[in-house]
Amino acid sequence: MQIKESLFDILKLIVRQWKTILRNVAILTLIAIIAVLFLPNYYSSTTVFYPASPDVMKPEHIFGNATKEMEYYGTGVDLDRMLTVAQSGELFDMMIDSFDLYKKYGIDPKGSKARYKAHNIFNDHYSIEKTKLDALELTIEDKDPKQAASMANACRYFINELVSKLLKSNLNELALTIKDNIVKKQKEVNILADSVQMLRNKYKIIDPESQGTEIMQKMVNVETKYKREKERLKILESLPNVPRDTINMLKAMVAGLNEEYKSITDSNTTSAINFNNFNEGRNIIEIMGTQLRSAKDYLTVYNVRYGQVLGVLNGKNNALHLVEKAEIPLVKSRPKRSLIVLSVLIMGLMANVIGIIIRNTLRSPEWKRLWNE
Repeated sequence: MQIKESLFDILKLIVRQWKTILRNVAILTLIAIIAVLFLPNYYSSTTVFYPASPDVMKPEHIFGNATKEMEYYGTGVDLDRMLTVAQSGELFDMMIDSFDLYKKYGIDPKGSKARYKAHNIFNDHYSIEKTKLDALELTIEDKDPKQAASMANACRYFINELVSKLLKSNLNELALTIKDNIVKKQKEVNILADSVQMLRNKYKIIDPESQGTEIMQKMVNVETKYKREKERLKILESLPNVPRDTINMLKAMVAGLNEEYKSITDSNTTSAINFNNFNEGRNIIEIMGTQLRSAKDYLTVYNVRYGQVLGVLNGKNNALHLVEKAEIPLVKSRPKRSLIVLSVLIMGLMANVIGIIIRNTLRSPEWKRLWNE
């Protein structure tokens, strides 16, 4: 035989037991009220920020040498990178060390699982998530509202430092490469400068352009004067009444001009002003000088680039854009004591009702026969 109970029968059963239900619910509610009074208050402080684009740490964008415009706000990749850093053990360690959380959490720092326990407790009071507007919202709760705000702002600061360090790691490698190139190029410049100086001393050339003009003018002047005096001597020698002293003086002058012209044009001469030696030395010096100038130009470029990279590495470039800093909370975030008591009351009421129904069901003859079989 199957017993069918209507809803009305169940209601009658509950009404008959209302005193028991009321008593049990009242006891549970009283226990809940007493228990929640001992729960500590927690205060939540939140800071909001956006990840910055890696462009803000690229020298070519900072110093205006980029071929495209700078992007100031990061993309989804930058957001994921920052979220990864924000959930890293390195960040947790920085927070634990900065705020002496081992002591705060009552953990022996020398214990084998001290770091693991501290990370878990901190993680229970820490959250960071992406908003619908692709910003990052970081929240930390603590029993002390001032401490909550300080920890939230410090956590954001550490995230900025860690992401900046991550982005600057490539710049460190670039700086080492540029520095190595500078050293090599400086050696090349020194070698070229010594070679040019040696050639200048050998060919007695200081300024090829001005000295070339001077030698050409001197050669033309000496040649012109030599030919003029030579013709003059020839004419005077043909005249019968010209004094012998005048002729001798002109001969000496012509001979001197001839030697002077040879010293300018003869390659075997040791004269400092020599056209052939000058031409030979000028070509070599100009080639070496061009190489030296090119090497110096490259060295200047390397030094400028190195200075720019160091400027970024030593600068305080932010890896995030702050929207809202964490403020000292004025209202506790938890516990919601009234909700806890109300939840206990409702669950106690439901548990008692279900318990009475089950107990009454188990008293039926069918259940008794089932147990007796």
